[in-house]
Amino acid sequence: MDIESLSERLEKISVGYGTFHQEFADVLCQLLLFAKQHDVDLPAEIESKWLVYEV
Repeated sequence: MDIESLSERLEKISVGYGTFHQEFADVLCQLLLFAKQHDVDLPAEIESKWLVYEV
């Protein structure tokens, strides 16, 4: 199975699960919960990973 057909199949299945935008919210919230469970200091990690390139 190629990626395109898999994507199409998953899209058909996900129709009843809400909007695409809601999926972004789900992923974000799951990541936040995962970070909290593992005592990840997200602001510090974002600072060291992303904001070091700020001009």
